Amino acid sequence: MFSPEIGFRASVILTRFAIMRPAVRPARSALLLLLLAGFPIIAALPSDAGMIRVAGVSVLWWYGAFVAPALVWLVAVVLHR
Repeated sequence: MFSPEIGFRASVILTRFAIMRPAVRPARSALLLLLLAGFPIIAALPSDAGMIRVAGVSVLWWYGAFVAPALVWLVAVVLHR
């Protein structure tokens, strides 16, 4: 009914996955968190600097909708090598 060989194979497979190296380096994670923290930092700038308009839209909107996602893609996909 129960074969000890099956349990051994499962533990070997799980061990291989358990000792794999991390897919993301700590510096890359820190950079992604810094990009995420950029939005509240821009919002907290004095004199409402985040409300300055570029092409009719605020700088804060440009950062949240275009700049940060583009940089996150750059960090996550292009710099993954």
